[in-house]
Amino acid sequence: MTKEEIKTLQKASDYTDTKPGSQLPSSSNEHGMAIPGQSKSEAEQGTNEFIESKNNAYIESGDLKTFGEGGHAIMDKTSPSHENYQVWNGTNGLKNKVNGILHFVKELNLFRLNDDKVKQAAQDYKSNYDKVQTTRNQRADQQANDRVNNGSGMGGMEQYKEDKIIE
Repeated sequence: MTKEEIKTLQKASDYTDTKPGSQLPSSSNEHGMAIPGQSKSEAEQGTNEFIESKNNAYIESGDLKTFGEGGHAIMDKTSPSHENYQVWNGTNGLKNKVNGILHFVKELNLFRLNDDKVKQAAQDYKSNYDKVQTTRNQRADQQANDRVNNGSGMGGMEQYKEDKIIE
């Protein structure tokens, strides 16, 4: 991965935290957290569906920013402020603003006190990237083969010439 691609992924992760509506309770699954009223299993399912939707969009479009948005949830899931799909109530109201500040401080400690969690997050991110890249490459190979086999790819012209010679 190039430095530019890594920057794109980092910007996408930052965007996932700062885009309009990103801190609303309804966006909690995008951060590996629970929407108020969700069980842990529902929050996990919602988070996994969000990640898969971003993976699938990346496979289709090649837009690395989209992949990075899903990757944000992978990284967030391992944060002490997020683990076990804690409920996120947003930042409206004094109590939630204070909780938001405490949440942020707890995340800062992640990089000082929880090296194993950082390593796990990086491993999970890389595993997801490798899985998605493999699928993307397989799909591209299949599409190229399909074009060749139906006469619309580079090899298709050679096949056309052979067919004409045989006739």
